[in-house]
Amino acid sequence: MTRPNQITSADDGRRVLFAFVAQRPAAAEFVRSAHMKLLVAIFCVGASFTGAFGQGLINFVNDPSTLVSWNLSGYSRPVDGAPGSFYFGLLTSPVGANDFTFSGVYGTNQTVAGLFNGGTGVVVPGWAPSSARDFEVVGWAASVGHDFNPAWLTTPPYVGEMVAWGVSSIGTGVAGGITSSGTLPSLSIFGGPPSIQQGFNIDVSTLIPEPSGVVLMVLGTAGLFVFHRRGGPNNAMHTDSARTLRFQIGDHCRGAGDGERWTK
Repeated sequence: MTRPNQITSADDGRRVLFAFVAQRPAAAEFVRSAHMKLLVAIFCVGASFTGAFGQGLINFVNDPSTLVSWNLSGYSRPVDGAPGSFYFGLLTSPVGANDFTFSGVYGTNQTVAGLFNGGTGVVVPGWAPSSARDFEVVGWAASVGHDFNPAWLTTPPYVGEMVAWGVSSIGTGVAGGITSSGTLPSLSIFGGPPSIQQGFNIDVSTLIPEPSGVVLMVLGTAGLFVFHRRGGPNNAMHTDSARTLRFQIGDHCRGAGDGERWTK
């Protein structure tokens, strides 16, 4: 039994440590630094686990059975050119809602024609592991720019009078990642059911601009000028009527025996 004034080995160890630290400021700083590093490490580990549980994982790549092509005037071939000539973006929507928004996940074409790559095990913000969402992929020419614009979903992007834009079919799947019951594999956006099972086209077309107001005004003025010079649509009819009347008067005079002859 320990008497009230008896010092235990634990107490004695702490007293020695405190005395050592008090006499050596550098040692005190070392202890504080080590303590802070330990707290930071614990925080980072906890945050990583929280992030892993909160973010779904996907594979944003296609394969030779789901090539992306570009289509110009009915002629189609797999997208080619140096990597970075085409960009791709992942859109997601609640299942069945048809309300697609950009996920923030990008990809670009590869050296092999028709293939693109946005990475494997990619984190998709806002898509929790083990939860299902609809998804589709959009593609566009790099000449439009790198950053996706939500306005493109209603009006395709143009560069001058050219547009290069395409949208895949819709897939549905469950995101991978760490869940309370285990770890799910990353969802492949392209592949077998229920993912996207075929490639898609990026259509290249030319914008046909509508006539401007100035052009319409000039054309209208020119039409009125020509109309005026020709005397209007009834001018020919009026001329023919006058000639017929003169012939009728001449015949009447000849019938009266005045001997005079009317000429045109």
